[in-house]
Amino acid sequence: MKNSIPSDSKQKYVFSGIAVVLGILSAIAPIWPAGDVAPRVGGLLVIAGILELLHSFRRSSDEERKSAWFGAAITLIFAVLLINATNFVGTALIILIALSFLIDGIRYGIEAVKNYRRGANATFEILAMIGNLAVVAIILLTKDFGFDWTIALTGAWRIIGTAISIFHAKEGRSETSGMDVVESLELPDIPSVNSSVKKIQEEERVRYPFDKTWIIVFLVLLFIIHLGRMGLDKTALGILSPGVALFGDVVVALIITFGIISPLRAVFKKITSPAIRRLWIWVDKVPEEQRKKFGLRRIVNSYLERRLRTSIRLRNAGYSFRSAFMTGMQTGLPYAAMLAAIIPVFGMSWYFDTENWAAGIWDNWAASRTDEWRMAITRSAGETPGPNAFRIIPDSVNNSSDFSFIIIGDPGEGDASQLCLKDQIQIVSEKPDVRFILISSDIVYPSGEMKDYETKFWLPMKGVYKPVYAIPGNHDWYDALNGFTATFFEPKAAHDAILARINKDLKFTSTTENHIKELIKEAQRLRTNYGVPTGFQKSPYFQIQTDKFALITVETGVTRRIDDDQLAWLKQALEAAKGKYVMVVVGHPFYAIGEYQGSLNKDFQAIHQLLRDYKVNLVMGGDT
Repeated sequence: MKNSIPSDSKQKYVFSGIAVVLGILSAIAPIWPAGDVAPRVGGLLVIAGILELLHSFRRSSDEERKSAWFGAAITLIFAVLLINATNFVGTALIILIALSFLIDGIRYGIEAVKNYRRGANATFEILAMIGNLAVVAIILLTKDFGFDWTIALTGAWRIIGTAISIFHAKEGRSETSGMDVVESLELPDIPSVNSSVKKIQEEERVRYPFDKTWIIVFLVLLFIIHLGRMGLDKTALGILSPGVALFGDVVVALIITFGIISPLRAVFKKITSPAIRRLWIWVDKVPEEQRKKFGLRRIVNSYLERRLRTSIRLRNAGYSFRSAFMTGMQTGLPYAAMLAAIIPVFGMSWYFDTENWAAGIWDNWAASRTDEWRMAITRSAGETPGPNAFRIIPDSVNNSSDFSFIIIGDPGEGDASQLCLKDQIQIVSEKPDVRFILISSDIVYPSGEMKDYETKFWLPMKGVYKPVYAIPGNHDWYDALNGFTATFFEPKAAHDAILARINKDLKFTSTTENHIKELIKEAQRLRTNYGVPTGFQKSPYFQIQTDKFALITVETGVTRRIDDDQLAWLKQALEAAKGKYVMVVVGHPFYAIGEYQGSLNKDFQAIHQLLRDYKVNLVMGGDT
């Protein structure tokens, strides 16, 4: 039928086929390349459990859905046990696995008895019970013959059982969703219910293409809004960030629909179902024509039909991924749009402001390019290699007097958490012994773009009249360091650095000479308007040295590492600082949340060891 609601009839075959492949992979897990068998099988079980959980919503009856939920829960518990196998003694783990099969066997036995009592076929349940109990016996008898093979084969059996369960399950169809809902809600078999079901299903069939159209239009409008707020980089990549934000809106809409509204509605439905059944009977006491007349029965009938329509939509969502998407958009997209509109007003949020989600895309991109970009940028400065390379001499910093300076880490959110410190920073910066301010990372969230600098750097720093230097954090690199370079580099150095980075990337991002000039011009405009002194650097890292003191900055990019050029420069700067009190500011902390970060990253650990070898007196980390 042309306007019919979609139904994915081949889904069970796809899911069961995937599960069979997972089962085979589990069975041969011990002969995979080097690695522990238990976590591998656990990962396969997680996928199998999710497959069964997803397919459960396609099943036609409440009993089958509950059975699938229980089976998926057992599979996922099995998976968790295997993934955390190192926390268990081998024998204890085997016993727990056997127990999971025993519980599932008992469950199938109970279902077989129920089917027998109501005269239904119980063959599948009996075979499943026998199979699970047989696995328990095999596990207990063979537990001493090879732990890995026991894990692999029992995991395979569990996954193959999932495949059989999916293949055997009776799926619902959109054509019968109305009657499935009536049966599930135990609504009375009366004319008012039956006519409402028929009317709703016909209306849903007719309105499906119109719903699809308004959802598409809504999504296009949201994309345009994100594009306007996030800015266009004048390249194809400039569309990616608002595209990611739009994808985030879709995800949020689905979460709102199926993670919040649907569970709350299910609880409410459970509580109110007896009253709803009585209301249907009360409404049915008068003919249909009379129910259309204005009055209490018409109001109640409208409410009951709206509630029934929602139930049918959710049931259709379970029968088809396409219907699930449509239902999620119909229900959740308006709420997602409201969140997109109001969340930025309340400040920085990584979770609910989907425009910040694009930072995750740029993180992967920048991580693979940072070293190449950094070397291109620093080489463009034309600095002569040696102990004085990238050395800055702030005004009033000399060998004859002591001085102070301010270090600020991760200021770039631009919300109340940053602005509440504005006055304190200004007051401290006015002290006569303070010579400059150093920002140690993440100047601007979420992606270091020039369009965000005014609200997240210049405005919070307004009233500061001492020189401001900075080393970028990982978020500043998400913009390929364009905004940072234009703001903190000398104008000519900024131009040469951005151009060198572009040429290194084969003009992958912003490509025009005019765009580079626009960035530098915008930075100069903001510098003039806000009066905050910046634009003194030629590199993302630098040093300040007097006869007795050395301040050296280490720029660790996205992945806590430095390139070969910076390593050579750092060694020369440390050599020149011997005999002085040496302070090093690193883009990432060596210790965070009570843990040593170097143990997770050999490159970062090597930087730490180098600073130890040179007996650096004080190290401070950014990204905090």
